[in-house]
Amino acid sequence: MATDVETSNKPETAASARTLIFELEGAALDGHTKLFEAASTVFQKAGVPLARIQAARYCTHGAIPQIVQKMVDELGGGKLSSDAVEQILSHYHDAFRHGPVALSPLFASLLAETSRRGMRAAAITTLPEDVAQVALSKSGLADQGVELHVFVEAERHFPRVDCWMKVVRQVAKSARACVAVAGSRDSSKSALSSGMRCVVIPDAFTGHQDFSGADAVLESVEDSDPAALLDQLL
Repeated sequence: MATDVETSNKPETAASARTLIFELEGAALDGHTKLFEAASTVFQKAGVPLARIQAARYCTHGAIPQIVQKMVDELGGGKLSSDAVEQILSHYHDAFRHGPVALSPLFASLLAETSRRGMRAAAITTLPEDVAQVALSKSGLADQGVELHVFVEAERHFPRVDCWMKVVRQVAKSARACVAVAGSRDSSKSALSSGMRCVVIPDAFTGHQDFSGADAVLESVEDSDPAALLDQLL
């Protein structure tokens, strides 16, 4: 079940019925980097090296607690403490609470165009609600009227088709009126299965994945044209 926290009072109009729905820490923010750094801190204390290429095999499949558990079980070599998962999750959340939080330049450019068109914007996340609200504020997304939809952290896979569709039903009349922004292959596939158009913004941890089927993959600010892209998708 999701806890839906709306931070926008925009009236429903024909334009705002068209909505951008995006993964907060998976596509808009540097969540994969923060997760890797949190895991590295705990692994290093136990004397276990953790390379980015190793983390990339795990950190984009499933929900965060399951990802962390699998990393600990399969990469920890039995050397990590029994509370390693809790330590990593604590460091991860603290990175949003106390560290810098910045928007992906590619996402910022896309969001600016949707705002110019009067479109709504909604973020989905499994971060604890208080952490997600801090991230929204620090990144400037709260000031831009982005709506926050918080799903329980224990989601086995996130975002599932049902997660995307729950938000679609609340913000638009049709999935075809929405554009999803995903950060990984799995989230892209679930977004497409929900009937939405899907734009992928890969990062250093997901750039190697196969995004076949996605409507667009944004890799460079210089080569992206948000206006032309939205004209094509909507």
